Amino acid sequence: MNNIKNKRLRDNLHPYQHLIDSTNKKSFLLQFEPIADSTSLNRIGGHPFVNSYHPIPKDDSGQEMLLLAQIDFEKVPLNQPFPQNGIVQFFVNADFGKVNFQKQNEQFSVRYIESNLLNEKTRTIPPIHRKQIASAPIPYTFSGIVNEEPVSFFDYRFKKHFNGINKIISDDERTFEDIYTICFLGAEHKIGGYPYFIHEDFRSKHAHLKKYDTLLLQLVDDDEYKIGYRDSGIISFFIEEKKLLNRDFTDVYMHKEHY
Repeated sequence: MNNIKNKRLRDNLHPYQHLIDSTNKKSFLLQFEPIADSTSLNRIGGHPFVNSYHPIPKDDSGQEMLLLAQIDFEKVPLNQPFPQNGIVQFFVNADFGKVNFQKQNEQFSVRYIESNLLNEKTRTIPPIHRKQIASAPIPYTFSGIVNEEPVSFFDYRFKKHFNGINKIISDDERTFEDIYTICFLGAEHKIGGYPYFIHEDFRSKHAHLKKYDTLLLQLVDDDEYKIGYRDSGIISFFIEEKKLLNRDFTDVYMHKEHY
């Protein structure tokens, strides 16, 4: 949708702006470019930082896992509960996206490496055959911008904030939810903020999953950068805020969804 039309739609939400703004969270929207500097720690795909304390994790068959993403939080200006330095790495099984595993931890691993351990010399890693992985066939580094965003439409908390507000608010007879869906879907590559869902929020019907209240990373289908999961899918990682604050990455929930 072009920006002018989008602005006109948002104008219809103006009477509710104070309520919308009350849900705001900061996110870091990712902007990709091909890796030119091998020392860059921010990356999607490619070679991970490893050292003698942190070798590449292995899957249940003993194969080394592949790097999906690596975040250098010294270059990501988000406040607590996110780290202010150090890196978080996301590894996936080589068959990620091809096999329906019964257990989530059979196909991914997330870990945090403190900044004082990043000065050790990086191990040389042979080139990876990127066709093995269903996301990021070409390695990218990334920068980004800090964004303020309200609760996304499919986040289960949307109904808590806007329950009962669904009257017609535009000349073309669109409802509040019709316009909100278009303006605040949350479908960006990002760290933090609110998630995007294709069908529904996996937490909405399962009380024990609502503890995963913080979005660590979200990658959405992107033809320009050849990033995607199966048929126009998304990959996202969630963590409990208090565990993120304590730098405890032992309990991360990965969500995969596609059309």
